[in-house]
Amino acid sequence: MSSKSFLIVSQDGTPVRQVRINIFTVVLPMVLLAAGAAAYFIPPDMFRLKDADLQQKKEFRERNKVLHERFYSTLKVLNRTKDQIIGIEEKKEKLAALTGGPADRGEEPRTQSGSDYSHVRPAAWYDHLCARDSVVSAFAARTLAGKNPFENLPVCRPVKVNAVMSRCFGPGLDPFTGQNKPHNGIDFAAPVGTPVIAAASGYISLVDFSQFWGKRVVIEHGNGVSTVYSHLGTIGVRTGRAIKRGAVIGTIGISGITSGPHLHYEVWKNGTALDPEELFFPASGKQ
Repeated sequence: MSSKSFLIVSQDGTPVRQVRINIFTVVLPMVLLAAGAAAYFIPPDMFRLKDADLQQKKEFRERNKVLHERFYSTLKVLNRTKDQIIGIEEKKEKLAALTGGPADRGEEPRTQSGSDYSHVRPAAWYDHLCARDSVVSAFAARTLAGKNPFENLPVCRPVKVNAVMSRCFGPGLDPFTGQNKPHNGIDFAAPVGTPVIAAASGYISLVDFSQFWGKRVVIEHGNGVSTVYSHLGTIGVRTGRAIKRGAVIGTIGISGITSGPHLHYEVWKNGTALDPEELFFPASGKQ
């Protein structure tokens, strides 16, 4: 750092004196003096958070993380509920055709298109579910006093666990001939011995064995509706017996002409094959 010179002139004729002062020797003590004063008079906590403040900030971050996780978890549940409601609404007409009655036309959060729910706000779905709660409660009370209207409708999957839908309803390539042929049911692939249950209550109208279908069971559910279970490994029911929905009728096997162990399942209404998958209720963990 450069130095500065000062001239001292006396009025009594004394020769002029020149004094050189190094600025560094003057400024440094002043800076040290100011720093010391600041360290003495300014509280040390002024420029740093106290331990309590740091802990509170950490707790806020953790709470915020938990709230975000709960929010996204609730949003996922809401989206799943919305998808299930949409699926049930789409099955209304099909179930009404089975029962022979009109579909329920109650109030619901529809848009102008009548079936597009993509723009419905989550709050609207919540209000809709709350409004439906009393309706569902009344429906449950009626079923306790009488017959469940879904008891005789094939809305449940005939295989509970360890099953994969290996072939859908409709035309497709036959695995044996390679030709395009109609497929009047759906196939559930599962290990041999997997239980097969009645998709709805009714009575056993047929138990037989054929070279093509193997061991087969047909259940009549009333109102022209019947279900067919083919390629069974074992059969545990007899013709003419009543059967309840969910009761085991046999097990999956490889009887008849089949490429592997699976159940071929059909639903018929007055001689017309229906797509069983369109009748299944959304999975809820129970049959």
